[in-house]
Amino acid sequence: MREFTFHFLQGQVFGVNINITVVIGDTVELPCNTILNESRNNPRISMQTHRHHVVHSFSSGKDDPAYQHPQFKNRTKIIYWPKLAIKLSNVSFTDEGAYICNIQEKRNDEYETTHSFEFNLYPTELYYSPTITTACKDKAKCGAEVNLICSSSHGYPESTVEWKNETGNIVLEGAITNFDCDPVNHQCNFTSVLKITVTTKVKIICSVLNLSLQDNRRLAEIILGSDIANPQKNNKKGLVIGMVAITVMLVVTCLGIIIWRSRSTSYTISEQEQQEQHFNLQSVPHPE
Repeated sequence: MREFTFHFLQGQVFGVNINITVVIGDTVELPCNTILNESRNNPRISMQTHRHHVVHSFSSGKDDPAYQHPQFKNRTKIIYWPKLAIKLSNVSFTDEGAYICNIQEKRNDEYETTHSFEFNLYPTELYYSPTITTACKDKAKCGAEVNLICSSSHGYPESTVEWKNETGNIVLEGAITNFDCDPVNHQCNFTSVLKITVTTKVKIICSVLNLSLQDNRRLAEIILGSDIANPQKNNKKGLVIGMVAITVMLVVTCLGIIIWRSRSTSYTISEQEQQEQHFNLQSVPHPE
């Protein structure tokens, strides 16, 4: 983020310097960081930019549009509760910069600045959801080295592009990212190229992170490789298949032995019965 500094202020500036981020086209409250109560003696309220442009002014109990800059015409409204602020609608790129809210009160027939609050406004535009492309047509049969290209457009300002191996929950380094921003409408396009080595089936994610808005929902994903490329996994599969085959062979062998023994026993009993019948026949007396 760019830093802006006021050079035209005299005296002490009270309050804490803060940064406000808002999506382009939205409405934002520009804070004065104070409560306007009856103790204020006919206050004058004025908000200006670091370019000396009057955003909104209030005096003698009403709005004073005489010195308001054309950039802010019909876009501002004063808010008194819960804290004094200026509501700015339809935020654009041109609103970026430093702002200051001054409150003056009449003391000894003269107006003195009794409160000042300074802050920075940063308009932003969310990027379109990115896409990932690769020269490898069959993603399951990509070679060892793969070039991945992540791209998106219509965002502002330049943001952080992050590559991640979701399969291993690892942030991937070494990507080359280039931004191209239009000087007129300030919208940016980017291309990020990552070269990785594929040794197994992985899911790769490309995210556009807007740290100011804490938005990381703009992402794309791609799945590369196949289980064939993982020798360790293949060894495990081969081991399982081998164990199953051995188990089947043992079962078949045991069944064969049981069947053979059953048949052998039946044959022995049959032979014994024939011998007994033969013996009985010999023992029967013949008539003379």
